[in-house]
Amino acid sequence: MRNDIFEYMLPDIPDSITERMENDIKRCKEGDIKKKGVFQRQTFRVAAAVLTILLVGGTVYAQKHHVKKITTEKDGNYGVIVGVTDEGTSALSSDLSTEDKAESGLKTDAAEYRNLRIVFGMKPEGMEEYPNAPGKLNDKTDNDRYFSPMLVHIDHDEKADFDKLRLGHVADESDVTVAGIPGKKVEFSDGRSWYYMLYEDENAVLVAMTGSGLSGSDFETIISGLEIRATDQVLTAEDAYKWSDYVSDLNDSNLVTDAYRKDPLPAYEKTDLENLMDVGDTFDILNSITQNGWGTKGLSVTLTDVSVHDDLSLLDEDMLSYDWLNSVGEDGKLLENTIYAYKAGDGIQTEDEVIDEVHVNQKLVYATVAFTNNSAEDMKDVMFFTDLCYLVEGQDDYRIHETYDDFRFSDLPEYAYARYEYAATDGEMMYFDFADSDHNPKNYISEIPAGETRTVHVAYLVNEDTLPYLVMTVNNRGANSRWMRICDYAAWYDLR
Repeated sequence: MRNDIFEYMLPDIPDSITERMENDIKRCKEGDIKKKGVFQRQTFRVAAAVLTILLVGGTVYAQKHHVKKITTEKDGNYGVIVGVTDEGTSALSSDLSTEDKAESGLKTDAAEYRNLRIVFGMKPEGMEEYPNAPGKLNDKTDNDRYFSPMLVHIDHDEKADFDKLRLGHVADESDVTVAGIPGKKVEFSDGRSWYYMLYEDENAVLVAMTGSGLSGSDFETIISGLEIRATDQVLTAEDAYKWSDYVSDLNDSNLVTDAYRKDPLPAYEKTDLENLMDVGDTFDILNSITQNGWGTKGLSVTLTDVSVHDDLSLLDEDMLSYDWLNSVGEDGKLLENTIYAYKAGDGIQTEDEVIDEVHVNQKLVYATVAFTNNSAEDMKDVMFFTDLCYLVEGQDDYRIHETYDDFRFSDLPEYAYARYEYAATDGEMMYFDFADSDHNPKNYISEIPAGETRTVHVAYLVNEDTLPYLVMTVNNRGANSRWMRICDYAAWYDLR
């Protein structure tokens, strides 16, 4: 039985009352106490409950309860400081033996934490758990409708104020209580919200990151049915993720930091451009990653054709993300994209500010790539990566841009980041399907028998003004093309 259900410290129980309670319980077990009135039965239940909680190992303990609270305080114009306070007095039962603690449901050690997990009881209509990330909910038709929670243990340290989290770019903050669970809601200027819900019985804070598409009723539905269960696993203070760890990881994380300041792109000599290939050329990948092992020999790739379109009619609609579907107008054509370039405020006294914006049409780039096994052995689980990037030539050198905002705004002195209205943001491989019988949802081909070829269709949404700069990389390793030069382990196709 838990002993943290009492809001205040229980008074000392006189010996005479303790003796009567013990005698009543003994008589009840022996069948001497018959049915009585409601008041008498309730009195007996309370007495028995108090005795069960307080009489441990034959000794009476007056258990104190921690009254914790999530707090927020204003910080400048756009900042908020989030904290956990302990408004009660601490008395965790440090005098109890390990066996007694385990029997009474108390912590086994002041330095240990019980592992917790989240179980969803109710989900808003249209929301499901991520297939590859249980514990998170999203709506596959709306990328901004998501619920991403994490459990944070409150430190066992006996102190009134725990570490405080400093957040910036806050539009509003408010109290929230759902199903008796109190907490705070912090709304950011970009439409996202973070909830801090206090589960005091579990000595934990549920931190829920939500998108702008998640409504208040959605949140109430989730929290009303959500259950936090303790597992049998006991964590040490080092293994448990605690409030102090969370604050250390997240403090000032959304304020202006060096992470906003992008290093200049490296420039390379233009002699590398001699390695660019044309559509139809074949490239031998010398060291391939397959189930056969690293360094598999005999895999070649050919970019057989590339075309540009104003709609998504070539693609399987069931395989398209919400972002892509939302980029199409009522006439079936791709919509004009708007990209905003921001300079960063400090998040406390000043907010981020738009310093430039671009309006540009979106285009679909559709390509067919053939992978051939030239070896004498079958190849299994052949990984592939095909990405678009933007090649910008200078007088004596060149640079590779991976994202549109790098390509378009990197020369702006105050540029920090960009926001896009629609899906055309960068050249990352977001859509692919297989021309053969292979329908693997992952970016690898299940099998290429010796001497045979497998064909993959890939597609990208790009902004029209990048078409004169497009190059495609095809490789079997995966790499960040922003820091890549035109080299010999990947196929570089010139689409300009």
